[in-house]
Amino acid sequence: MATLREQDESVFRETVFRASSSFRAMALVGIKEIAEMLGVSRTRADQLSRRPNFPEPKIRHARVRLWEDTDVKAWMEANRRSRD
Repeated sequence: MATLREQDESVFRETVFRASSSFRAMALVGIKEIAEMLGVSRTRADQLSRRPNFPEPKIRHARVRLWEDTDVKAWMEANRRSRD
């Protein structure tokens, strides 16, 4: 029969495993990376990032704004112009 400590350690390991298997690291991008993703200048990327329909930055500090790359990619997909 397992001791209480062994049971607690087992529950802890299982909880950590579940959390780590569902955890996804957040890739953050700044204006420079957004400009590269869009193929535009940093000035144009900054202008676009200030539009109301652009995703909110995940981090906003002094002169730095960072977005999650998946949010920017989703915005790009939703706002892509058809090339017909």
